Amino acid sequence: MLILGGMKKFLIAIGAILGLLLLAGVSSMARMNAFTSVDDELPWDCEAISLPGSAEDIVIDRMRGVAYLSVLDRRALLSNSSIRGVIMALDLNADPIGQFLPLAELPSHLHPHGLSLHQDAAGNTRLFVINHPRERGEGPEAVEIFELRDDGLLHHVRTVRSPLMNSPNDIQAVGAEQFIAVNDTGAVNNFQRIQEFLFGAGLARAVYYDGQVMRVAADKLSGGAGIGYADGRFIISETQGKRLKIMTADTEGRLTEQSSVAMPGFPDNIDVDADGKLWVAEHPNGMALGRHFGDKDYPAPSRFYRLNADGSGLELVASDSGRTHSAGSVAARYGDKLLLGSITATRVQVCTIPEGGQSL
Repeated sequence: MLILGGMKKFLIAIGAILGLLLLAGVSSMARMNAFTSVDDELPWDCEAISLPGSAEDIVIDRMRGVAYLSVLDRRALLSNSSIRGVIMALDLNADPIGQFLPLAELPSHLHPHGLSLHQDAAGNTRLFVINHPRERGEGPEAVEIFELRDDGLLHHVRTVRSPLMNSPNDIQAVGAEQFIAVNDTGAVNNFQRIQEFLFGAGLARAVYYDGQVMRVAADKLSGGAGIGYADGRFIISETQGKRLKIMTADTEGRLTEQSSVAMPGFPDNIDVDADGKLWVAEHPNGMALGRHFGDKDYPAPSRFYRLNADGSGLELVASDSGRTHSAGSVAARYGDKLLLGSITATRVQVCTIPEGGQSL
């Protein structure tokens, strides 16, 4: 009887453990929106422009009508870290849209990610590019700064590195050499990675570079995938937190949260248009996105939103089941054109939209 009693307790314990594991699995699937499906609602005429890689981020020089694209064959990169990326440019005023290489010299190593443009009133223009090492996590991260010169090309000015940029995803220029960058993780071990993935733990940081020194601008971020600036506010996409964080900065670059906007999915890059409106790309289904990375034929849906700089007026303007535009990571507007980039698709969609866009 004692043996049977001990066995019964053992089986109860095993059952409890299995039940907890099942509950954790279902809970994590729910948090990753594994059960979310998205209909095709792309209400515009769009032209696909082929690229040598995927345009994960896009910024637009609205003074000149030129879009800069962060292009890298990210799927091929998974098996070959020596692949080099490029910065592509689109002349949005040409008909048809022109495509050219804007860098005066291609760096010997370039794995571009987030982009940002700084322009002063005289039109002096600098492009900031996050440049990952060949093996992320095993080499120093960098920001490359390029300057637009009279020959119409971008010339390299300097490289900025710091251990505080442990995993930079996006960047917002705030001066000719100053910027704020957001890291998409703060995990230093597998346990912390699980905390971020399953529970959205706030371990990531934003950092501020003042031209000489880099310091922490904000901590406890649940994964920073995008940052934008509009109307005196910095807006950060907390991907794992499924929200946008609206923040203000002091003179030392320290960020203070003013409010937040809950998102149904996982927000990515943020574009600010000429009217000060925010355009945000979102991954509705985290599980589908993860599976898409391993299987290019498995669709990863996308949604695109518009809202005001203070976080009000969130509108869904388009959605895609993944059959046309998988893993959408950015929406950038120029007049009646909306450019849609992707983490994996080797093309950019250029859509013609009503002036200012429209909501579904």
